Amino acid sequence: MICILDPIDLKPLVEKIKPKSNKGPTGYNPEAVLRAFLVQQIEKIPS
Repeated sequence: MICILDPIDLKPLVEKIKPKSNKGPTGYNPEAVLRAFLVQQIEKIPS
């Protein structure tokens, strides 16, 4: 999976989904969540 996802530049997408505010809890790393969704689709993981 690393070989597949490493060359993909997700920074433009991460910038669009990143929260605009610095206040409140930090939450999850948006790039990690996006990569997890990609792996879920590639590996056909149901949940």
